[in-house]
Amino acid sequence: MDRNEQLAWYLWAKSDRDTNDGRYLPVLTHLLDVAACAWEILELEPPHTLELFAQDYDLDVNTARRWVCALAGLHDLGKASPTFQALWDMTEKRPISVERLISRQRKEKEVPHGQITQLFLPQLLECLDWTPSAALRIADAVGCHHGRRTDTQFVRNIVDDDSGNGDWDVARSVLFEKILLGVGLDLESAPASARPDLSGAAFMRLAGLTSFADWVGSSFEVPPQVDPLPIKNPAAYFDAARAKARAKLEEIGWTPRKPLQDVVQSPSDMFSYISGFAPRALQTQLADLLPTLNAEPTFILVEAPMGEGKTEAGLHAATWLQSKVGHRGLYIALPTMATGNAMYTRFHTFLSHAAAERGIEPDLQLLHGGTLLNKAYQDNIKRTKNPTNDPETQTEEKLNVRAESWFSVRKRAGLTEYGVGTVDQALLGVLGVPHQFVRLWGLGNRVILLDEIHAYDTYTSKLIHALIAWLRALGSSVILMSATLPERTRRELLTAWGAHEVGPTADYPRLTAAQTNTATSHHIASSRPQTPITVRALGASVDEVAQKALELAVNGGCVAVIVNTVQRAQNVFRAVRERHAGNLKTICQKGAKDDLCAILFHARYPANAREKREKAVLKYLGPQPYEDKDAGMPPTDCRPRRLILIATQVAEQSLDFDADVMISDLAPMDLVLQRAGRLHRHKDNAERRHAHQTPELWIAGLKEWPAEALEQHKWKYVYPPYLLFRSWLALEEGQTIRLPDDLDRLVQRVYGEEIWYAVTPDQEAQIAKAKQKFLTKIGNEDKLGGMAHIGLPEQFFNEYPHVQPEPDGEPSHDDEAMDWPQTRLGEESVRIVPVHQFDSSHYLDPKKDEKAYLGSRSGQLHKDQSAEIYKHSLRVSRREMVKLAEQLAPPHKSWQEAALIQDCIPVVLVGGKATIGGLEVLLDEELGLVYGAPS
Repeated sequence: MDRNEQLAWYLWAKSDRDTNDGRYLPVLTHLLDVAACAWEILELEPPHTLELFAQDYDLDVNTARRWVCALAGLHDLGKASPTFQALWDMTEKRPISVERLISRQRKEKEVPHGQITQLFLPQLLECLDWTPSAALRIADAVGCHHGRRTDTQFVRNIVDDDSGNGDWDVARSVLFEKILLGVGLDLESAPASARPDLSGAAFMRLAGLTSFADWVGSSFEVPPQVDPLPIKNPAAYFDAARAKARAKLEEIGWTPRKPLQDVVQSPSDMFSYISGFAPRALQTQLADLLPTLNAEPTFILVEAPMGEGKTEAGLHAATWLQSKVGHRGLYIALPTMATGNAMYTRFHTFLSHAAAERGIEPDLQLLHGGTLLNKAYQDNIKRTKNPTNDPETQTEEKLNVRAESWFSVRKRAGLTEYGVGTVDQALLGVLGVPHQFVRLWGLGNRVILLDEIHAYDTYTSKLIHALIAWLRALGSSVILMSATLPERTRRELLTAWGAHEVGPTADYPRLTAAQTNTATSHHIASSRPQTPITVRALGASVDEVAQKALELAVNGGCVAVIVNTVQRAQNVFRAVRERHAGNLKTICQKGAKDDLCAILFHARYPANAREKREKAVLKYLGPQPYEDKDAGMPPTDCRPRRLILIATQVAEQSLDFDADVMISDLAPMDLVLQRAGRLHRHKDNAERRHAHQTPELWIAGLKEWPAEALEQHKWKYVYPPYLLFRSWLALEEGQTIRLPDDLDRLVQRVYGEEIWYAVTPDQEAQIAKAKQKFLTKIGNEDKLGGMAHIGLPEQFFNEYPHVQPEPDGEPSHDDEAMDWPQTRLGEESVRIVPVHQFDSSHYLDPKKDEKAYLGSRSGQLHKDQSAEIYKHSLRVSRREMVKLAEQLAPPHKSWQEAALIQDCIPVVLVGGKATIGGLEVLLDEELGLVYGAPS
């Protein structure tokens, strides 16, 4: 070994401090390990992924793969620097000549090794004729593997001078050469990139793969003795490291990315497991359209009414695109955790059947903040860790779906083959959060299905547009689904993909498909007819709403009352309870079968209580028969004769329920129609609608001009008054709404610019003032959204994030604490945990259950304990409660150390009550969290 090789070889990358026996891993060994992990990750990818890498560098697939793996391996080149080497004493393990080099350092400066990689790797690449710009961007991509990017000039200004002296340059040059030789690249003939630059998408692919490979490679055991093979024969060691990488990937559950079905079934065969399934027009037409498209990333927009089978159509299209284009999986993004939970169960069933013949159990992760509370998902993680070998369940096990625990951790979940979760998890890929490039790598060359695309404000929509642009650049296909889209929103979505529509827009309901830069739309020839809905006008007062709900339920029928605020829902429920002369059976009370039932459902319940009510809504108003496997309940018809559901928008957004008649607060037209879509939703209930054989929609606030109601009932804080005024004008007593025929017409009437109404001068002035506020609001949200994301693919490198480097070391790969950009705008909120005090003891529930005792807990919390505390939490935005967060700390230090509950703030209740900043807070078992004692 000559002097130059000694300088490179006697540098440490990782030490095993747990054993405390002096073992360490050389830098060169770790670089080759990570390069090998990148190689084996790509070995399991579909061919399309490698083709994308080849396009990034304008190389053939084989050469591009070698370069990509080499570059990923070079991520820790910066550990060949004095500041990093000073972090652990290797004096006794190095030759004296090398130790003298290492000892020449300026310890007062600590520069993270990733940023030293970022500074010095370009020099080595440029020596092989890579363009300066491409070399800088490549070094940026691999140097930020701990999660954050830093301006190159900023790094240059702070780097330790000794890092750039001749001996350190020699050490890094040797490491560079050994890595290239290890992956099979010859320095003399290594082809340089023919591209003058590196695209934003190429950056994300390289950065994401590098971090993932580093996570895997960093989990390799540090052996007791240093193996000299890497310095003697890097190619031979690289082959050995590949074997270790294969074993580690198999251990964590990274399987070959194969299509669910090589020969994609027809919709009728694919969904034959659904009892009585028969393809609808939407599903058939989309299935017929797909083979006419080119086998390339595709944008599909489905606009069709509620209950038309959009989900099945989207799943069939995703399976087809995965097979024909070579995508590596599917992520389904939904507006809320509740819709994510519902889709998780539905998609799990689909996967178990669609992949039955594949031979590889698909891995499915649930991605949102409350996954620890989802029993089905947690059970699947446990089953994956400990699969049963019971002969009686062999068939069930074969058809099941994995949930690998390694991928259930935070940002790793986005890497998995299949996922269901909130749109927020996908949007983190276009926000300046740590490792956003890993999130985009996970979404790249994948099918992304965004359901209920109408459910977002202008700010979040702007982020979605950026996400769509990045997905196209990353070789992904996008499927969007909505029942109601304003024309402007539709155009913006097409523009985000980079397409313009050719020919006239087809009539609603329609399918729109875009490839490259053009889009065409197709009318869905026939649709499931629905009984016309009659609009009825109702006053806005709580008393009128409660009285009408009782009248509609008295002769039989399931009544849904959807209101705009939690306090209003609580007030309506109390009014119903006070006015009902007989026994009112609630979720907390038992009663006879024919008693009137009432369920209150909103977001201001602790998580476990909200889940209980969500299940109750699905049990009584969801598809029948209802089955609860967790409770051992066989399929049973549970629909009651008389029931009143009083809920906020969470029911409209989250649950598949069926009402015989509905009362809705005045809301924007698209949301009114979304709510109306729950009327007579399930045809199997046709014989049990009692006094409501024809659907009626009562609109609270429709009786009189709504200006006063917007103020009195605080609707103006929930929805823009401008849209409420136009929606009021588009609705009238006795009007008949025919779905789907009238759906698009009514939405465009409210969201368009046309003035089709006659109003008084006073009303016209109110509308004009509200319009100006509305336009200002969406303009501000549009600007905020545009500033919040990382930029579009072609603009990504225009600005670097100026991040202050932090001291170096051997950090974990978890996200570091920072202020993340928001995925949604809204009031400031805080998550609280109501804690019941009895004398000096504290409990999570008012019944003093010993399992909920908090007084003796100290030290580190077990995950189950953290989950139990989280189950009793809820998020609130009341100003007094948010200010409380600034004053209180968790009752135990252990709360701060548990990731799930570290942001939870306890609110101590005595007798179920507390006074906070002059506000009385009461936790009522039936009403939820109430501000001000209930009357």
